[in-house]
Amino acid sequence: MIFEITGVIHEIGALQTFQAKDGTQFVKQQVILNKTRTDENTQRVYENYPSFEFVQDKCQQLGGFTKGDFVKLRFDINGRKYIDRATGQERYFTTLKGVSMEPYDPDMRQAAAQDNRTGQPAPTFAPQQTEEDDNEDLPF
Repeated sequence: MIFEITGVIHEIGALQTFQAKDGTQFVKQQVILNKTRTDENTQRVYENYPSFEFVQDKCQQLGGFTKGDFVKLRFDINGRKYIDRATGQERYFTTLKGVSMEPYDPDMRQAAAQDNRTGQPAPTFAPQQTEEDDNEDLPF
């Protein structure tokens, strides 16, 4: 399942190259979004910096982006189990795997939503009156 998030790029990591167990090489690059928010009631600031990992050919998408860009990022969640050979203890790791990233303009989305609301005339409802309606004095 693919998820979607919008936010401001806080950091784009350097392209990293790794050697796989089978001897092949792979590359990965990290993107960190700033999703910090302020609670409207308490004005308390909640920092939030989710990190996304792009691998192999997905890294090519990141070339045109810089810190401060507002983006829409699509990602998948990947969880895996690791068993420590020395202790036998199980540990679990979760990775947010970047699938795609594109520029995003929240002002344009808001303007489009307003156009959709105001672009159509509001429906008008005029109740039909009959002679019987005039004679009834029911309160409901």
